[in-house]
Amino acid sequence: MSYDESMWLLVSMLFVAGTVTVLYYRGVWNAREQSFIEQLEYKQELLNITFWATGDSVVDTELDSQQVCHVNINPDIPVSEVRPHFFDETFLNRINKEDRAYVRSSYETNINSGNNSYELHYRIDSELNNSIWVVEKGIVLERNKQGKALRLISNFRDVTSLKQEQSKLEQLAKELERRLRLAEAAQIAD
Repeated sequence: MSYDESMWLLVSMLFVAGTVTVLYYRGVWNAREQSFIEQLEYKQELLNITFWATGDSVVDTELDSQQVCHVNINPDIPVSEVRPHFFDETFLNRINKEDRAYVRSSYETNINSGNNSYELHYRIDSELNNSIWVVEKGIVLERNKQGKALRLISNFRDVTSLKQEQSKLEQLAKELERRLRLAEAAQIAD
């Protein structure tokens, strides 16, 4: 075999070996990437089930583009599916009159230069002339150079039953306090 033929054979073998190596690592990388994607999809599915089970609504909002992405929607909490709730007058007007100014002010503060997380407790008036209590928690994921929020995620939870139980406990405590005062007054009179 001549020198040229052996060089050509060596170069060909190196090329084949390099190609096989690249294909091998590409296969390993694709398997890892596929595994990562499968894990991510599985975790997303678990998260969706959790939100469904708790009844939470989760909204991912990009304020510049006014895009809204819902992870789960609780039909009792009338959050807009097409525009950010911070600017949606229909949603804001459903907030109980006693809570509305507080909520609007909190939104403005948190969007424009506030903390990167917030928690609001307020009532939303339903069409049946009653209110549901909502806890809204949010976190700002990104701000521009001026400090204005660009993207945030909000979580809404209906806590009406919890508030009703709290109210019952407060009434019971007041009644027990009243009875205690009566018993003390009766004891003093004897």
